[in-house]
Amino acid sequence: MRYWRFARVTYGKSTTDVTRSGLMPPDRVGVFQEGRDAINAAMERLLAGTPLRSSGNLDIISLAEEAGLKRNKLTHKHTDLKDRFFAERRCPFTG
Repeated sequence: MRYWRFARVTYGKSTTDVTRSGLMPPDRVGVFQEGRDAINAAMERLLAGTPLRSSGNLDIISLAEEAGLKRNKLTHKHTDLKDRFFAERRCPFTG
């Protein structure tokens, strides 16, 4: 039986690179990318001030609620997106 390692992906690296390197089984890539897409969309809504599912607070709990994910997905699996959210929260007018 082969065990797959799940690695933290840096921002901007495509999920196909992760699959080709053998870090994620091919059937999980779509789920992984869907979670990242949901977090990015939730981040945009919260920073724009138009939340759909949460209170609109700029914290990790509201981001997880807005994305429809459990909080530990942000604190353990998608830490790069969590860090980006906090960076944009501190300085929203750059970029």
